[in-house]
This record gives sequence, structure tokens and C-alpha cells, in this order.
Amino acid sequence: MTPDDLGYQNLVGVVLAPYLIDGRTASASFIAWFLENVLRLDDVTATHAICDGPGDRGIDGIHVDEDTSEVIFIQSKLRQSSVGNIGDKAIRDFAGSVAQFDTPDKVRAAIEDAPESELAKLLVRSELEKHLAGGYDVKRLFVTNSLVNAQGRAAADALSVEVDDRETIADRYVEISSPSGIVGDATFDVSDTGFIEFNAGGKARLYLVIVKAAELLALDGLADGTLFAQNVRLSLGSTKVNKEIAQTVSKPGEHILFPMYHNGITIICESVLPDMENETLTLRNYVVVNGA
Repeated sequence: MTPDDLGYQNLVGVVLAPYLIDGRTASASFIAWFLENVLRLDDVTATHAICDGPGDRGIDGIHVDEDTSEVIFIQSKLRQSSVGNIGDKAIRDFAGSVAQFDTPDKVRAAIEDAPESELAKLLVRSELEKHLAGGYDVKRLFVTNSLVNAQGRAAADALSVEVDDRETIADRYVEISSPSGIVGDATFDVSDTGFIEFNAGGKARLYLVIVKAAELLALDGLADGTLFAQNVRLSLGSTKVNKEIAQTVSKPGEHILFPMYHNGITIICESVLPDMENETLTLRNYVVVNGA
């Protein structure tokens, strides 16, 4: 994706076409697309995070990230014109909007003030009051298909607002372009734990192996997404299980138990070449199909 792909005509006519459903506005569709394709939320979670209607008080979306213990407030600016950019006023206004909901008491008051509003319903279903009371951090995310100028970015830095404009979105977007995956080899060191081999009646072989995270990070295709070209589920998911996995990683004493807590990553490949002398397994022409 290039920044030009986020120009209004192409964005609405091509990129957002699958998201313009159920009476969604172009603005709400832009938020849904961003949540699914940049933040990597699943479609249901993304839909439940959106609030883009009358009385939203400057908040277009709220997502609770249980993995990072953050409440993410989102505002989007979908601009039709390619002329000009966004300055500090929009950033300051957004920071002021978030300040209306950054404590449990303020959230409770907002719900009581207009309990039937779309915003109040989002505050309730996200359990925002509970999460803020539990110590979750507040994150401010400003999203636009335009450009944010130097004054806007200075204001964002001063007010702790994260900015995703057309350039940063284009840079962060992972486009799955390869139907096959990686053509080439990847070698894993199995000297510490060995491996288990299972032969499925001559039709396929399964290798169960524990590998180092550093070796997974060295696989080709991470940057452009081709490693996950056949993945059945790309979204990371803010789940209790993922949060507990992160907690295990943070505790060195539990590292030995990690394989018992994690259901693994599934890689399919054309062939596997065991090297018993050097204690390695080499995968040829591979793709991650589960565990992105």
C-alpha cells in the first residue's frame, strides 16, 4: 500500500468497499478497516469498538486491549480533499475529548447523562469504568487518511497522542500478496530438545519441535506478510489466554513450562530435512498456517 491509495476516491471506492455495509458511514467504515487491517482486530471486535454517530462527544471508537492493559480511545478524520493537512487544533480537540472519560467517575457520569446513546452503550459494553478503576492505562489514537503537519505532531507528542496518518498507515499495513508463502529454506536448531516425528501413512509427516523465538523471528516473510499467506486467522486477539502467555514470558522461572501453556505454531512445507549429525531440521518452501 502507498499513501496515494488512501486518497478519498480510491479509499472509498476500492479499499473500503467491503466495509460499507449495514448503513455504515464512510467514516465508520474507515475505522473498521483500520481496526482490522492495522490493529489486527477480528471483525466482531472491531465492530463492537466503533462509535461514530450523533452525540459521540469526539470519540469514534474505544478498544480495550487486555494484553497490554490499555484503553485505546480512537478518533478518525476522513478527508475528501488531498490539499492541505491536519494541524494541532484537531489533535488538541481530540485530547480534550478523551479527558471527558479518563477516570471511572467521568465514565459513570457520561453513561448516566445519556444512557440510551450509542456512546453510552459502548462505554458499558467495553466495561470502561471497571478497566480504568483496575489501573488500565489510557491511550489516545488519532487516525486520518490525510497528513498531519509538524505542528500537529508536536501537539501529539506533548499530549501523548499517537498519530496514524496516510504515511504511517501505508507503512504499517501488511498486504498479503503471495498465494504460496516462502520459497526457500529455514533451519531450526533442535540440539536442546530433539523432535518427535509422526508418519501419517506415507501421505504426510508431522514434526513436533521446540524452537527458539529468535529463530522464528529470523524466518523470511515477516515484513511483507508472505509468511502468513495461507494463514487461517491473522488477528492476534485480546484474549485471556494470550494475556497469560505474555505473563509467562515475563517470568523466567516459568519458561520451562511455556510449551505446556502454548498450543504452538503450525508451519506446512514441501519437505523437512533432518540432519542428525548437526542436530538441525531444515524446512523447504514453507508457510505459517496457524499462529500469526
